[in-house]
Amino acid sequence: MWAIRNDRNRELHGEGRRPTQATVDFVKHEFTGVADSFMAEAKAAVYALDFAYDMGFTSIILKEDALSIIKKIQDSDADLSPIETLVAEAKHKVSLFCSCSFRHAGREGNKCHTCY
Repeated sequence: MWAIRNDRNRELHGEGRRPTQATVDFVKHEFTGVADSFMAEAKAAVYALDFAYDMGFTSIILKEDALSIIKKIQDSDADLSPIETLVAEAKHKVSLFCSCSFRHAGREGNKCHTCY
């Protein structure tokens, strides 16, 4: 659902670096109260932004495979969809970073690059 600059992390830390327990716990986080795939994608974006902020990142690239979620977060107009609260939360969290850009991951965003 999301990735925080996976290729850059491999450059910085090497291919063989294993994730920390905090990363594993984050990825295993269960989504509760999810009505549909759009809500799941929006929640994943919010959790990814939380994770990046908690890790101390100031500039991030949020990779998302749902283009509609990217557009909703980037849109300056109020969102009136059922996921409006998640979109508003994501917009607020984006404002906490010095730089936040978005990339549409497409189908390759759903592949597991390194399974442990």
